[in-house]
Amino acid sequence: MKVYKISGKFRQNEEWSSIPEDFEGTIVVDEDSGIFKGVMKEKYDTPDPERFVCGIKRGKTLAFFKVANVNDIDPLIYLFKNYKKMGTWGVLMTIFSVSYCPQDKAKISLEPCDSESSDIIEQYQSRSEDGCWGFSSRMEENINLLEKLISLL
Repeated sequence: MKVYKISGKFRQNEEWSSIPEDFEGTIVVDEDSGIFKGVMKEKYDTPDPERFVCGIKRGKTLAFFKVANVNDIDPLIYLFKNYKKMGTWGVLMTIFSVSYCPQDKAKISLEPCDSESSDIIEQYQSRSEDGCWGFSSRMEENINLLEKLISLL
């Protein structure tokens, strides 16, 4: 297991926010599978700033869900072919099937850190298990969707 500090910004309506970072947190990556879990905090004004994240890191490719525990805040997906370069963020749309709908650009910073992985996993578990989106129970399905999106990059 490897622990990383993650922070980032996203552009909305073709404008970047004026704050240094829109979100920051910590993720724990299983180095064998590339699957990670973690927690983040939104830095802008929102009714529920705490988020949990799950995703995949393969080399420099990174894809993840960022999820709130509030029904009216949709889960977001972030996709980076190379996380050191600009990526996209978007939402899932369900009409006849589930599809990714990109919204705008995103950028992140990912740095190894010395945080205790078990603490991060505990925070993820406590946050995701009471979540309204059912991510804990559908982890394999969510990772499969991210794998498909990565293959399209």
